[in-house]
Amino acid sequence: MTETAESAATASKDAVADPQAEQALADRGVTVSGDLGAAATVSVADDAEAPTEQETFVLARGTGEPVADGDYVLLHMAFVNWDDPGSLQSSWDAGAAQDMVISGNSPAGALIDIPVGSRVVFLIPGDESQETVPAAFVMDIAAIL
Repeated sequence: MTETAESAATASKDAVADPQAEQALADRGVTVSGDLGAAATVSVADDAEAPTEQETFVLARGTGEPVADGDYVLLHMAFVNWDDPGSLQSSWDAGAAQDMVISGNSPAGALIDIPVGSRVVFLIPGDESQETVPAAFVMDIAAIL
């Protein structure tokens, strides 16, 4: 494992958990499992209402540099489609963090001003015109590249 890959895999290990955000997420019927600094999974309760707009929860705040619009970042993430618990996909399981450019005009724009090392959850609504379904994502912000 390279230094970048290793640091990506443990990015959130020093983050400070936010119990209020964890409770708010639980109230939505969404559960994130996995210790900070280790692989995370996300699941949605059968009776949880799908989001109608994007919701963002910072479960643990890192101590790194805040993400800015236009930054190229490295993330570990897992996601599940709202109505299909078997659809879980994970970059931790795949063994490779994902990189992306953060744009304020995209769902990932919610990461702007959140520091590296944070664990963040997005609840994304579906969009019939885009043929997308509601989903829950958990991400550890590993680095700004």
